[in-house]
Amino acid sequence: MSRENLIAIVLCSCVVGFGCNAKPPAAEGTPTPSKSPPASHGDAGAAGPAAHGSNADPHADPHAGLAQDPHAGLPPATPPGPPRDVTPNGETREELVDGLKLMVPSEWERGAGSSMMRKAEFTLPGPGGDATLVVYRFQGGAGSTQQNIDRWKQQIVPAEGAEAETAQVDSNGLKVGSIDVRGAYAGQSMPGAPPQPPIADARLLAAAIEGVGDPWYLKLVGPAATIDVWGAAWTQLLTELAPAA
Repeated sequence: MSRENLIAIVLCSCVVGFGCNAKPPAAEGTPTPSKSPPASHGDAGAAGPAAHGSNADPHADPHAGLAQDPHAGLPPATPPGPPRDVTPNGETREELVDGLKLMVPSEWERGAGSSMMRKAEFTLPGPGGDATLVVYRFQGGAGSTQQNIDRWKQQIVPAEGAEAETAQVDSNGLKVGSIDVRGAYAGQSMPGAPPQPPIADARLLAAAIEGVGDPWYLKLVGPAATIDVWGAAWTQLLTELAPAA
């Protein structure tokens, strides 16, 4: 699989993840297919009948037609970790991720990135079960900040009465565009990582960060009950982002 095709698949899975309606800019060098791919593995189980058509076969193999199953040999998707009562103590520590400095709560557990584009992963404990923050970075970027915000919006069916909240802030010379939305998360499937199951009552916090070299993308998604515990910490994290010295 060529590098360009891999980036296109990952963008549709980890950045779009819900229908792949938004097209990455031509500058990325990602080829634009002439028609929507049939039952793309990046959308499997994510968009449902509304995205695939009322006549879609719910039992169809989402990997049909692919030369190779990118999930072959990977463990199956697992539900979030067990609920854990946690009270943030307000303490933070410095974490460096591919040229970006993050001040994260001491309770967040860092893991290695599971692919070239997933630079780091953090597990957040909470009463709803574990949530996961992933730090992404794509060579050449993945579209404008607004394009990414629009893509993230597509991944959540908002709860009744809820609307996505967006913000733009400057942090130590970096431009940070963020989104906060809660509702039903469709789940995602991407090459090189186990599929992530859908979450009925979820919250998604994400940010696109520009300023030094290729942009970074932070995506935190998980049970709303858990992420609600860390809402203030997320806001503080964004205001303290900085390029690594």
